[in-house]
Amino acid sequence: MRPSVLLTHKSFENAILVHAAISGSTNALMYLPAIAHELGMELSGDDFDRLHRGSHYLLDLRPTGRWPAEFFYYAGGVPRIMGELGDVLDLDVRTITGKTLGDNLEELREGGFYERCQELLAHANEERGLTLTHEDIIRPFDHPLGSNGSIAVLKGNLAPDGAVIKHTACPSEIRHPC
Repeated sequence: MRPSVLLTHKSFENAILVHAAISGSTNALMYLPAIAHELGMELSGDDFDRLHRGSHYLLDLRPTGRWPAEFFYYAGGVPRIMGELGDVLDLDVRTITGKTLGDNLEELREGGFYERCQELLAHANEERGLTLTHEDIIRPFDHPLGSNGSIAVLKGNLAPDGAVIKHTACPSEIRHPC
């Protein structure tokens, strides 16, 4: 199996939607287009902006959220995020396992992955005197922390080629609608 079979435009769009849901690093706007370029595809800041607009931001982790990064895994990690995004992701894309993304997510569910994560979360709760559920860390799709992803590509006279802002990392009092 070659990377060109796995890394399709749809798989890049899935990655950007997950990026939006977890408030991923702005570095993704450099690395994902560079990888796409190596495969002869174009992926631009405009693609990130288009896919982030209206995307659900689900992950409540520091530095902008309430919980430490280790709680991401305890809540189910990237598979749980993808499960929450299931209606907007292309679950038919092939993965390195040779199966589809949807098949892999189903296999994790059936194999007890989320139950094992729940045990870790229960242990972390006990150690810290908390009563968190996975939904406190990874919000359900219908109850997101926000509904415009986590970044925006801004264009104007100061940045004619565009500039990126991670609005989930900016205090709300400095945001002003145009």
